[in-house]
Amino acid sequence: MGQLFNVENKVFQESNKLVDGLMLNLLWLMCCLPLGLNMLLALLSQTILLLLPCVLTAVPAGVATTAVYYTVNKVIRQERGYAFREFWQSFLGNLKQGAVITMLYTVMALVIFVDGYIMYRFVGEGERIRLLYLVFVMFFGLLMMWGIYLFPHLARFENSTKKLMKNAALMAIADLPKTLVLFALLLACAALCYKFPFALLFVPVLYIYIQTGILEKIFRKYMSEEDLAAEDERNQIL
Repeated sequence: MGQLFNVENKVFQESNKLVDGLMLNLLWLMCCLPLGLNMLLALLSQTILLLLPCVLTAVPAGVATTAVYYTVNKVIRQERGYAFREFWQSFLGNLKQGAVITMLYTVMALVIFVDGYIMYRFVGEGERIRLLYLVFVMFFGLLMMWGIYLFPHLARFENSTKKLMKNAALMAIADLPKTLVLFALLLACAALCYKFPFALLFVPVLYIYIQTGILEKIFRKYMSEEDLAAEDERNQIL
């Protein structure tokens, strides 16, 4: 029995990772609650103007996404630190820049979404309208692909907001096959959560866990030899 609760026991370690993952998922959901309620209110009232507050309510969600990525990579994958502490340290440390990036990203998402929604309402009017609607759908998909890199980039690199947003876009284009894989997986996870709402309790952090496995290999290609050496030293398990 004593061996079961030994911190060196593999079962104990994996169980601890599972608990950390579920806790991070819960923290993420709590931070996404204001945005979710905002979007639900706009949907139920069918009032586009009620989407405008999303620019502010999205901030906790964006910063939390950054913090979860950072914590999953450091605590669950690299087994360094404590999940609750690392999450809040990352959240508070990236709050200012993360808020700016999230608001800019949300403004772009709202513009594309509203324009696409307007085109959708008139989609039966002719071939040209249908084409414009598909263009906005494509733009929204590209924006999501950019977001797949944007918040993890904020979690892993220190840079100006302008350079950070630019570099995230360039990485998404440079590694397009992996970007498409992550995008397809994101859509599958969204569909799963829509079909089975209880999946929200674990699917988001599971997606980020898979995401870290792919993106960290991409990020390493853009790190200097000194940064790579320091990273490997920190990640070494003693």
